Amino acid sequence: MKQLLQRRIALTLIGIGLILTAVGFLLGGKEYVAYANLNDFSLKGKQTVQKIELIKEPLKDFQELDVRLDVANFTIEPSNDEYAYLSYLSTNRDIASTLRYQEKDGTLVLEKTRSQNFFIDISFFNNLFNPTGIGQSDQLGITLYLPEKMLDTVSIHVEVGTATLSHLQAKQAKISVESGKLVLTDTTFATLKARNEVGNTTFKQNTIDELTFQSESGNLILEENTLHAGTIHSEFGNMTLDNSQFNNTQFKTESGTIKGQHVTFTGENNLKSEYGDITLGLTKSTLQDTHFFLQTEHGKVSVPNLTGKQTTTSFESNQKAQHIFNATIESGNITIE
Repeated sequence: MKQLLQRRIALTLIGIGLILTAVGFLLGGKEYVAYANLNDFSLKGKQTVQKIELIKEPLKDFQELDVRLDVANFTIEPSNDEYAYLSYLSTNRDIASTLRYQEKDGTLVLEKTRSQNFFIDISFFNNLFNPTGIGQSDQLGITLYLPEKMLDTVSIHVEVGTATLSHLQAKQAKISVESGKLVLTDTTFATLKARNEVGNTTFKQNTIDELTFQSESGNLILEENTLHAGTIHSEFGNMTLDNSQFNNTQFKTESGTIKGQHVTFTGENNLKSEYGDITLGLTKSTLQDTHFFLQTEHGKVSVPNLTGKQTTTSFESNQKAQHIFNATIESGNITIE
């Protein structure tokens, strides 16, 4: 009986959503349904939707960046000149009105606070007519254009949404996403602490002196990066390392695979996976100049291009070498080629 009541309530809410969608068509057509705030039940709304937009507002010079956003898609792109600019786009005036930015004492603060309103969210109907997600009423798109220069400190936090950062340079940076996607491309950091609690992360063509990265759940892709030192920890998710150089780096995943091709390791590197395979294609210099120690408790070790002491579940190079590579697994196979 209780399940039947729950089903009736769910069907009723869906029916209300369909009715409001039909009303949206009558009031403003497809664009209204695609971009309007469908959670606004007022009949006094306009028949057309006005996008709230700021196009490349010039900013004063700053050396520190502080970004705090609750629900937003945040992007950093090069400005192609010596000035910084800010743009944003939203179709919900209430959401856009919570965005604040201030330039003071060499620091740019960009903040969007959480709304205190509680409601039944039917904005998923926007997706039927706006599948790209651009300008959805429940999100805010923000783009910061930066000149090519080294910032002193950067702090970026997005609770729900995406952080897509390109050509960002900073001495010290702290970047976190609680739920969403994190993408870093062509960035340069002396020290970077990055975290993506739930969501996929991509690092491509970055140069980082020291990296600390953590993820609770999500896949990590590292492609064409140069990392001089780091600690990379993912609880649940796969790691892909392609065409990258790693020095003195620790990799750890509780459950997930570690794989990659054309990878160079220097210094001392340690890879650990509790449940998941490690499969790596290494560069010729890494194979020649590295002492390998590989071990799995439940699985097999395969090293077709290495010579040393080998059993079904372990391998160790005979001679010492300039660099050290350790890989251990509780349950899974290790393949080094």
